[in-house]
Amino acid sequence: MIESIILILFFRDLLKISPDLIQRIYETILKECKKQSLTYRSVAIRVLALFAEEYNFQIYELFWTWFEKALKQPVNIFFFIEIYISLSLSKDPNEEEAEKLDVDEDPILSDAYHRTLIECLPRFWPKTPDIEVQYKKSTFDLLIEVILHSSWQIQLVVIQSVNQILEKSSTLNSTDIIPLLEPIINLGPRTKSSGLKREILKFLKIIFDNIRYSKCFDENDYCRNILQFNIDEMIHDTRSNEISEQAKELKKQNEHLFLKLKKDDEQYPTKNVDSNDLF
Repeated sequence: MIESIILILFFRDLLKISPDLIQRIYETILKECKKQSLTYRSVAIRVLALFAEEYNFQIYELFWTWFEKALKQPVNIFFFIEIYISLSLSKDPNEEEAEKLDVDEDPILSDAYHRTLIECLPRFWPKTPDIEVQYKKSTFDLLIEVILHSSWQIQLVVIQSVNQILEKSSTLNSTDIIPLLEPIINLGPRTKSSGLKREILKFLKIIFDNIRYSKCFDENDYCRNILQFNIDEMIHDTRSNEISEQAKELKKQNEHLFLKLKKDDEQYPTKNVDSNDLF
């Protein structure tokens, strides 16, 4: 079923899809997204994300219930024990086999499921200002939690999604992004991942290039301190000449946004170090 829907989306420009068919496909995908199997559900959610973006479906409220439940709550090991017991006690061999095909008992799969949700976030992002206003703070607060307590691989996916959201939104402003600045920028000098460093520099460039966002450095001295300290640390990073040059060029192009600190009054912000962020 999912494969057929993917084909329809792929050939959408060649096919005349009626509104009724679109609605029926949407309802079918939603059913698939409720499967217990995390592997199957991940595929279905990716298809739904493509569908929602292509046909402008406003379903962020539904997506948020999955997103918050998966990323805010710790994995409950007893849930998987209950699944195992229920499968073991099944009396109907055919029914047991069907359930096994629909349930992932391995909690490790939840990490891949979390990654799927984060990667799909920009496609599900609210299509209207009123829904965005309702969910933007909760979403960014949860993403900050994920950044502070995840591996660099997940941090990379989070910042990539944040960058896509910032690029496509026409209503977010400096007040909305201020909470994101410190946890994201502070990662720059600490991580050994060049890919993560590049995405952080891209995050800064998006902010610098958009006056709605860049105002935060004019309005908030602490943010400018954070920026000054971390960009200088990345410039002097001897592990990657590429990253050092990119950081230097970014600072040169946006010198007016940086705080000029007097040598005698230099006060660098203390970085919030989390053991999971040290690589």
